[in-house]
Amino acid sequence: DCHLGHLQLFRGEFATMEALPAPPSINMQSPRVRAAMRVMGIIPSDLEKKEIQEYDGNKNKHLLFEKKRRTLIEQVATLASRGPQERGGSGDMNANFLEEILRKERETMETMARMAKKDIQKTVIKELESRLEFEKGKKKQEENKKRMLQLKKERDGWLKEQQKKADKKREQTREVRERNDRQLQVHCEEIRQQLKEADDRVAKCLADIRQAHDDSIESKQVRGIEARKHKAAF
Repeated sequence: DCHLGHLQLFRGEFATMEALPAPPSINMQSPRVRAAMRVMGIIPSDLEKKEIQEYDGNKNKHLLFEKKRRTLIEQVATLASRGPQERGGSGDMNANFLEEILRKERETMETMARMAKKDIQKTVIKELESRLEFEKGKKKQEENKKRMLQLKKERDGWLKEQQKKADKKREQTREVRERNDRQLQVHCEEIRQQLKEADDRVAKCLADIRQAHDDSIESKQVRGIEARKHKAAF
C-alpha cells in the first residue's frame, strides 16, 4: 500500500500541496522510529519540512519533495508500528534487522543512562566538593574576621592602657615640677632673706665704722684744743 501510494503521488494524482494527504505523526526520539529510519536508510533531514524559498520559489520542486517526504514518513511510521514480531516475505529481513537495531538501541540507551548516571554522580560530587570548599573558605573568613576583631580589641585595650600610663606619668611629672617650683621659690626666698640680713649687717658695720671715725676725729680735735689752752697758760 505504501509503495502504491508513493507511485500514485509521483504520477501527479495530487496536483497541489493542499491536496496531499497529511502524514502520520511520528516521534523522532522513539527507538523504533530511529531503527526504522536506519533500516530504510533515511536521515532526519529527509523528513524535515522545507519552505518553498529553499527551492528558489519553484513550486514543482517543492511539491515533489513534499510528496516524497510525506511518503517516507508514512513508510517509517508503518515499519516502526509493525515491530519485530511480524514476519513474512521481504518484511522478515527488515523485521530481523529492526529487532537487532532495537536491541542495540536499548543497549546504547542503557550505556548512555549509565554514563549519564556517572556524569550526574561526578557532577553532584564535584558540586558537593565545591560547596564544601566554599563552606571551608567561608568558615576560614569568619575565623579570620573574628581573629581580626579580637586583635583590634586587644590593640585598643593596649592603647587605652598605654594612654592611662602616659596620663599618669604626665600627672606625676606635673606634680614633681610643681613641687620643685615650690621648693625653688622657698629656697629663693631664703636666699633673699639671707642677703637682706647680710646687707643689714654690712650697713650696721659701715655705720659703726663711720661713727667710730667721726668719734676719733672729734676726740683729736678736743685734745688739740686742750693742748693749745695748756700751752697758752704757760
